[in-house]
Amino acid sequence: MTRNLGWIALGGLSIGIASCMLILLYAKNELSYDRFHTNRDQIYQLTCDRIEKEGTDERFAIAAMVQGPAFKREIPEIREFVRVNNKQTVIKKENEVFNEDITWADKNFFSVFSFDLLAGDPGKALVDPHSMVLTEATAEKYFGTRYAVGKTLELEINGRFESFIVSGIAGRLRKIQASDSNYCSHSATWRKRTQTMAGCGCLIRPIFCWISMPICRR
Repeated sequence: MTRNLGWIALGGLSIGIASCMLILLYAKNELSYDRFHTNRDQIYQLTCDRIEKEGTDERFAIAAMVQGPAFKREIPEIREFVRVNNKQTVIKKENEVFNEDITWADKNFFSVFSFDLLAGDPGKALVDPHSMVLTEATAEKYFGTRYAVGKTLELEINGRFESFIVSGIAGRLRKIQASDSNYCSHSATWRKRTQTMAGCGCLIRPIFCWISMPICRR
């Protein structure tokens, strides 16, 4: 009986220690995953407060797509804005078809966020609306090599496939929103897709602003 109680106590202690380690690792990741960005103290995400008729207040980490350019035009301290959207997209290579999560972003994505490119120019990687950046692992998956700049994949837009040229290779696209992504492509093509979709939800996305100087928090 005593031996059984000992095993139960040991098992409970092991589970408790493992749970604490998982919580600490999660907290460390959440507090540090974006600290590598050079301009981290000057990048802010727009949020939206929705007040219901009954007085309840909800905050969302999203904003209307028009707010990025409108705020930059009216607020001189905003140097740049970036709209991003993680969306599952159908990709085709030759006769093979895949469903993949892609980060669609404005062309200055790699200028605002400090993701290192192993190949390609960060300032020009997403200038072409039909360009895309892959991670090294994804380039290996589709082309069998990390040297994939200039190669082509097809993405489904509005029910038909369009060709996208690989313009850069990243070591890893660490998360901006809820999860990591293995692809990044120009959002202009995605906006062309959303124009055919009903509902204002298609026009609401996470938006980040790069401010000229850190904001004094009250």
